[in-house]
Amino acid sequence: MGMPSNVVYFNIVEITREKFQKALRNTFPSMSPVMVDGVQATASALIANFISLIPYVPAELISSRLIVQRQAEIGMSAVSRSILSEKGYSGFFRGFSASFYVNCIAGTQWWFTYSTCKRLGAQSDIGKSHPFVVDAGAGLLAGLSSIFVSHPFDTVKTRIMTGGGDLSVIQNAADARTASATLLSPSHPQQHSSAQLFSSVANRATFAQVFRHIVKTDGYRGLYRGLSASMYQAAIGSTLFATSYEVIKSLSSTHPEQRHGISYD
Repeated sequence: MGMPSNVVYFNIVEITREKFQKALRNTFPSMSPVMVDGVQATASALIANFISLIPYVPAELISSRLIVQRQAEIGMSAVSRSILSEKGYSGFFRGFSASFYVNCIAGTQWWFTYSTCKRLGAQSDIGKSHPFVVDAGAGLLAGLSSIFVSHPFDTVKTRIMTGGGDLSVIQNAADARTASATLLSPSHPQQHSSAQLFSSVANRATFAQVFRHIVKTDGYRGLYRGLSASMYQAAIGSTLFATSYEVIKSLSSTHPEQRHGISYD
């Protein structure tokens, strides 16, 4: 996510995780720690993702279209004007539901794995003497598990946001490939039109239809295309994020004994 969305996201996550944990412990004192981790991770991810995606989705939509566009002279302003003229301001939120699904799945898995690993690691000798080693390990496992679980849904989301969710393409792939080849042919008179390149159809495919189409045409492997690169990126990014996140929290906390804002006792 971008910087504004990240600020909103992590503030909401920190507040809601602490509130939900206290509420669960008071209301259901016999609930197991694993169940508490799962419930607070799911609830905080749902709330934080919904709010933080409002400024993020329009920027991601424009960025995704710029990546797949074929004409170098078409810039951000041209893409924005094309979206606005076709669908109005609601067009900037195409793929919001798909992004919400993907981020909620990834966020829930990340925070659940991270919270569980932190809770278990804090009870070990290493956790007591070298807590940031546990932070790094928990961040690594959280990042890898999150990417593995959410990658298929992220593949579908990317198809939808970049225009790959045309229902006519899914219903008749052969004819669609022929039409696409004609449109992008050097002899096609409208090939330089940004409106043509980024035109949207009224009959859009749903998330489930795009998912089934990928499985039908590419198999389940198609859903995991690019997984190794994503996991490599997550392994580094998530580990660095977790350690720096905890350092900043410890330095800024008024109660250092309660790292994360949550006690693991």
